[in-house]
Amino acid sequence: MSGPTDLESQSQDMRILHLTSDIQNSASASATGQMIMHQANYQGVSPTLAEMGHGALRVSSSGDSGFARISLDKPCTGSFRRLLRDIGTVVSRKNVDVIHAHDITAGFYASMAGIRNSIPTVLTRHALEPSESILRRIMRMAVSQMCARSVCTTSQIVAQAVGEDFSSAKKTVLIPDGVVLGGHSHDSQHRNKAKAALRVPDDALVIMAVGGFNSPDGLLESLIRAISPLTANHKNLKLVLVGDGPARSYLEKLVDALVLKKYVVFAGETDEVKNVLSAADYFVSVPDRGCCLKNTLMAMSCSLPVICCSGNREISGVIGDGDNGLVVGDGDVDALAEVLRRVVTEPRLATSLGDAARQVVEKRFTWEQVHFQYLEVYRGVLRS
Repeated sequence: MSGPTDLESQSQDMRILHLTSDIQNSASASATGQMIMHQANYQGVSPTLAEMGHGALRVSSSGDSGFARISLDKPCTGSFRRLLRDIGTVVSRKNVDVIHAHDITAGFYASMAGIRNSIPTVLTRHALEPSESILRRIMRMAVSQMCARSVCTTSQIVAQAVGEDFSSAKKTVLIPDGVVLGGHSHDSQHRNKAKAALRVPDDALVIMAVGGFNSPDGLLESLIRAISPLTANHKNLKLVLVGDGPARSYLEKLVDALVLKKYVVFAGETDEVKNVLSAADYFVSVPDRGCCLKNTLMAMSCSLPVICCSGNREISGVIGDGDNGLVVGDGDVDALAEVLRRVVTEPRLATSLGDAARQVVEKRFTWEQVHFQYLEVYRGVLRS
C-alpha cells in the first residue's frame, strides 16, 4: 500500500460531495460522519457534506467548524426538481469530482444528479435496513438500474444483498467502515467507569455481546445457556447484552427459567458502542444485518478477546481461531461454554488474543487505511 504522502500528492484537486438523507440509521450516520471527518484531515481531499430532508438540502464543508448535521421529520419524498437543482448547484460551486452517496435515498438522487451533471457517483451501503417502504424499494430498484459506477459495501452480508440488487454495477468493492482505535481493555480506570454506567461491580468479569435481538433461537440463546455452568465457580461473572429486538422477551424469560437474572444484564440499545465496550473483558460477536463487523472491529481495537461462530459470514477472514480470537461451531452450546471457560480461567490467553486482535485493526481497519481505499475507488470512477 502506498504511503500517505504518495496518495495525497496524487489527489490535490479531488473534491468529494458526500450525500446523505435523514433516513439513515444511527450506525450508518455515525460511519458516514466519521468517514467525512477523517477525510477532511488529509491534504488535497476536500469533502463536502450535503444532507437531504423534508425536500431541502443542508450543506456544510471542511471550511466550516466541523460538519453540521440536521435531522428533519420526514424523508425527502417531494421537491424532486428542487433537490436535483440544489445538488447541481453544489456540484458547480464546489467543482465536485465525485458524488458519494451513503444510503439508498441519497443514491437515487446522486445517480440522477450525476447523470444530469456528468459527474461519476459512488454508493456505500453501510448496513442493511431492517425494513423498507414501498417508495424506498422503488428507489432501490431505480438505483440498481441507473447504478453508481462503483458500489461499496462494509461487510460480506451487505455485499451479498448488494450483489443481488446491483449486478450491473461496473465495480463492487468491500471496504469495511474504519475504526477509531480505543483504549486498551487493560485500562482499569476507563473500564471501571464504563462498568459503573452499566451498574456492574468493578470486580465483575464481563462477557459482552452487541447486536439486534432478532432470533429467539440464535447465538444469544446459546450464549445465555453457555454461561450457566460457569456461574458455579465464577460468582462475579456478568453477561451484558447490548441491543434490543423482537426476541428480547423470549431471552428474558429464558434467563428467568435458568435462574440467571443476577448474572445477565440487558443494557438496551446505544449509539455509543465504543464507550460500552470499555466495560467488557471478553466479546462475543453476534450477526447483526451488516453491523457485526463494525462492532467486532471496535471490540478488537479495545484489545478484547473475541469469540465467534464459524458460520458468521459477516466477519469472514478477520478472526483466526487461536490467533486473534476463538471460533466455535454454530449452535454448539457445550463448545461455547468451554471456550468461555478458557478465556475466563486463562488470563494470559485472553490477553494474548486481545493484543493480537488490536494489531489486526491497526494494520488493516483504521480510518487511515479506509481513506486510502476510497481514494482508489474515486480515482477508478474518474478514470472510467
